[in-house]
Amino acid sequence: MINNKSKLNVSNLVRVGDISYFEGPILTLFEELNTGHFYLFDWVDRDEKCNRWLIYSVLPESLSQYLNREISHLDFFKNRTQKNVCCMDISSQNGSFHNYDAFELAQIPENYLPKQDNFFDIEDCPAFEIIKAAVAKTLSLAH
Repeated sequence: MINNKSKLNVSNLVRVGDISYFEGPILTLFEELNTGHFYLFDWVDRDEKCNRWLIYSVLPESLSQYLNREISHLDFFKNRTQKNVCCMDISSQNGSFHNYDAFELAQIPENYLPKQDNFFDIEDCPAFEIIKAAVAKTLSLAH
């Protein structure tokens, strides 16, 4: 079920780095400028014009657990802070947010869900140190 267009303001998101990269980004971490909240762009599909991403807010504690291989990608997804997620199509041509549509999904298609046996792999994470530092900084500010 698709709800109204998302109110997520992507212009406030700053790319921290790719958590998973294989022939392109698959799971990318962003931080919201004004709040410091983390958002994941989770690649789920593509066609000849666009790449489709699920976008959802995550807690730094859950992100840390995922990076430490304590939880799977599916468990990480289930630990998101909101039930609904955004689904965004981003143009394959320029990869920017200038040409996108975003909708909130109340129900996630089954084929978009991560697999239970998919765990973090440091070899697929080109920005591991940057991501780990961002998580540590956020966790230290929370305590």
